[in-house]
Parts: sequence; C-alpha cells; structure tokens
Amino acid sequence: MTTSNTVRRPLLLAAFEGWSDAACAASDAAKYLLDRYDSCIIGRIDSDEFFDFQASRPLLCTAGGRKRIFWPETAFYSVDFSSPRNTGDGEPAAMRPRCSLDHRLSGNGGAVIVALGPEPDRRWRAYCGTFLRMAGDWHVGSLVCLASLFSHCPHTRNLPLAVESGRPEADDSSHAGPVGMATILTLAAQQAGIDSSAFWISVPTYLGDSECPRASCDLLQRVAEDFGFSFDLNQLEARAARWQSDAQTLLRSNESLADYVRKLEHRYDSEDCPHIDPRQAKRLVEETEKYLRLFEKKHRFSEKLPDKGTASDGPDAGDIGG
Repeated sequence: MTTSNTVRRPLLLAAFEGWSDAACAASDAAKYLLDRYDSCIIGRIDSDEFFDFQASRPLLCTAGGRKRIFWPETAFYSVDFSSPRNTGDGEPAAMRPRCSLDHRLSGNGGAVIVALGPEPDRRWRAYCGTFLRMAGDWHVGSLVCLASLFSHCPHTRNLPLAVESGRPEADDSSHAGPVGMATILTLAAQQAGIDSSAFWISVPTYLGDSECPRASCDLLQRVAEDFGFSFDLNQLEARAARWQSDAQTLLRSNESLADYVRKLEHRYDSEDCPHIDPRQAKRLVEETEKYLRLFEKKHRFSEKLPDKGTASDGPDAGDIGG
C-alpha cells in the first residue's frame, strides 16, 4: 500500500468487549465514532480460529427482512471525519460495505482505523500476530487500546485515566497482576515496532455495570488531545451530562451511598485519608443494583398502565441509569 506524503500514518484505535470494558465505556467510545462518522469495513479477523462459540455466542438478527447470523469477530473500520452522520441512521456497523484503506486515506487528513470486537477466547499470541500483521499492511503509525475498569472513585471528580505503554518511560499505570487483551496487544505492538499504549479509564464501582458515557467521552477527548484530532463529541457529552445528573439523583435517594461517596471524595482529594473498607463498598454496590432493578421494574409496570392524561407521580425515566 502506498500513501501520500501529506497524509500521516493511520492511528489504530482498538476496543475489546469483555474483561477490559467495564460499563462498556471502551467499546461505547469506539461505537460512538462509528455511529457519528461515515465508515467502512477494511478487514476482519476470522472468528473460527479465536472464539469459543459456547462462550461467545453468535447473534441472530433480522436486517432488511432477512434473518442473518452475526459471528463474534474483530472488524476493522476506516473512519472518515470529514463526513459526519446522524447517530442511529443507516446500517449497523457490522453491515457497512467493504472498501480499501487507500480509497479512504485521501479524504481523511490523517486516517483513523477503529478495531472493535469481543476479547478473543483462545490463542491470544496467534491473535496478536494476525492483528499486527494487518496493522503492518496498513502502515499503522500508532496503536491505542481503549480500556476501562471498575474502581473506587467518585463520579463527582475527574475520572482517573492511566496510560499503559509498551515504553516504560511513558507508562504511568501501576497495575501488576492479571491482564487482558488490551495489555497483551499493547506490549506485542511495541515489540513489533509500532508505537502503542492503552488508555485505562476508571468507572465508579457503586454505579453498577450500566453504561458510563462520561468515561467514553473522556477516552475520546484524551485521544483527540494526544493525536491532534477534533472529534465531534456533542452528542456523547450530552449523554455524559445526563449520566452525571442521574448519579446525583441516586445519591439524593440513598444517604448511605451519599456518605460513601463523600468518603471517596475525601480520599480523592487527600492522600492522608483512611482507606475505604471494601466490604462496605461491596454492600453499597449491591444496594445500588437492587435499587436500580426495583426502579426499572416499576418503570416497566407504569408504561403498561393506560394513559390518563396526567403526569406520572414517579421519577422520570432519565433520573436513573446511564
């Protein structure tokens, strides 16, 4: 593949659903770019070799009046930031047409490739080899793996974001222990001569596993700042503002949770504050999830009631959830 001297080498953003995707923050960030901008598929990694279909089930969907099976796979998309689209319009990302990256580069002014799919179930070293060979074919200049993890951090402060890099001098993460594909691929890419890093965003544990658009937005803002892109994040920022408001509503209805968040704020603001008891954190998370389930059940019941032309006495649907 040849590229113009006026076009910088593509940036490859990768997000893996699963272990390193707390609250779907990483995969939602990737999906937002695919929903917001015109994109097309430029490559796939075959699923048969790397997925256990009993663990990662294929999906049956109806599209265009026809039933289709969507297999778990890693798909690579070339994204054109000169061509925004309305979120939710058009075909799903998995049904985008194929095209060559050569065809897309001229209009991108700095191409971005998005890789999206579930974390593979097996043969990770072979998977990394296949992934990086494809990245080499496209002359990728940098690889960034988007990732998220649950953490005891308050939603009222900036969500912590750590950079895990294949270059020790550029690594500001402190994790030691079990790792996921984001870490494995970051190190493998650096060994293959591709500048690589993983951006890890922390998601508040006490809000459960509902979506966290604030974290998705922060990930994309960091990518834009580090690589000089200008993403249109207006729609994602609006969702993040609603998420923030919903979290405040939850705290007003649960004093023990509000007290816990105040302790998290104190720890966040001061290194000398006492450690938060993880048993208390677990109990509060369970209480929060129970509250959210009860609210969702109540809301579904109220939707079935006949419309009397009067406002509901319950909270708005937007008061809870991400």
